[in-house]
Amino acid sequence: MPYIHSSVEEELNNFFIQDDEDAFEIFAMYCGLGLHHAKLYDKIRRAEQKHKVALEVLSYHNASSANEVDEILNEPVPMKDPSVSE
Repeated sequence: MPYIHSSVEEELNNFFIQDDEDAFEIFAMYCGLGLHHAKLYDKIRRAEQKHKVALEVLSYHNASSANEVDEILNEPVPMKDPSVSE
């Protein structure tokens, strides 16, 4: 196998110049950065969705109905509890 590899490499060395290799290397880095940024964007989007759901859950559990508010407002204010010592 090394013979095939070295012969292909030899042919490619005669076909491509150093500028071609440099351009391909830069393009490969550019593609890698694009993939990395896409992955980061996806992570950010997922985190935003989780945050949105968490806020909805907290809002749901934080809200009270009008009946609950009326019930609490109509309760008398407790006076001093004799079972509690000072």
